[in-house]
Parts: sequence; structure tokens; C-alpha cells
Amino acid sequence: MLETISLVLVWVSTRAFLWIALGIAWFAWRQLRQAPPTLLGILLLPTLFISSLAIHFLISKPLFIDLPKQQQYLAEHGIPTKGCIYSVQDTAIYVNRMPMLKITLDYHFKGQDYRTELKQITPHSALAEIRRGECFLLLVDPEDPTSIRFH
Repeated sequence: MLETISLVLVWVSTRAFLWIALGIAWFAWRQLRQAPPTLLGILLLPTLFISSLAIHFLISKPLFIDLPKQQQYLAEHGIPTKGCIYSVQDTAIYVNRMPMLKITLDYHFKGQDYRTELKQITPHSALAEIRRGECFLLLVDPEDPTSIRFH
């Protein structure tokens, strides 16, 4: 039940700013049909419209739509490789009371060495395993070797 509610909230939040932008455009169109435009209307409504679209395409879409698609792509097409933790930093961000860590990983893929940062929400039970020098199995995007996830 909670998972369904979470999915609905994510769906609504990813599209909220897009609907706000469309509502502003509709309101502006109605105002222009009813009365001559004022200076405030000419400046304010396009600014609100553009800022709502910018929030949708620059913040909401990359975080809530593109990132899960990238993770799903890596799960299906990623090539397994061994990676070791170079450093771990706390980001001071918590999601459902679990810390988000910035983990720097070193790995070897297709004859080259890579060092990539990965932000990962980590359960408290797994914190003891996440330390410098520990090695894990990673999934690496064959087209973009800097795109990784834990296997």
C-alpha cells in the first residue's frame, strides 16, 4: 500500500510543474482575450511560464524520470565488473532515515582505469560494509563507462 502511494506521489510531483506551466499559459490566454494586456501581465505571466517549464525539465525530470530509467537500463544491459571503494563521504542527506553517501569507486573496464563518484542511499545495516578498500560487483554501461551502479 505504501509503495503504491509513493509511486503516485512521485508521478504527481514529476508532472506538477508541467501542469502549472500549462495552467499559466491557459490563464494568460484567457486574460489576453478578455482585456488589453497590462505591463505586469506582459512581464509576469511569461516569466512564471518559463520558470515552471525550467523547473520541470532541469530539476524534476532528471531526478525522478531519467535516473530510474538509467538504473533500469544498467540492470538490463550493464556489464559486471569489480570495483573498489576509494573514499566515502556523508552528504548530510537522509531519505527515509537512511543516509545518502557519496562513494568514490575505482574500477577497471575495457582496458582502462576509472574513478567515478556515485551517490547511494545506504541502509544502516550496510554501513559497516561501505568503507575504503572494500570491493563490490558493479554494473557498468558499455556505452558510457562512467555510468555505474552496484550489482
